[in-house]
Amino acid sequence: MTEAKWSLTNTELSQAEISWRVGYENVDHFAKLFLRHVGCSPSDYRRQFKNCFAEQEILSEFPQPVSLAG
Repeated sequence: MTEAKWSLTNTELSQAEISWRVGYENVDHFAKLFLRHVGCSPSDYRRQFKNCFAEQEILSEFPQPVSLAG
């Protein structure tokens, strides 16, 4: 499931394409196994991490505080 998790968070591949790439011909079977092993559906996993990355990008646009202690 490591490759599937990476693909969900780092590519725009569909669940069917990811399923096939990691060795499952049936996307429904892949989704059920993913849910069992990861604890959420592939869609929820992708959404969760996309939101996390979006927040990181927004925060990186703000200047970092300067430390005055030296």
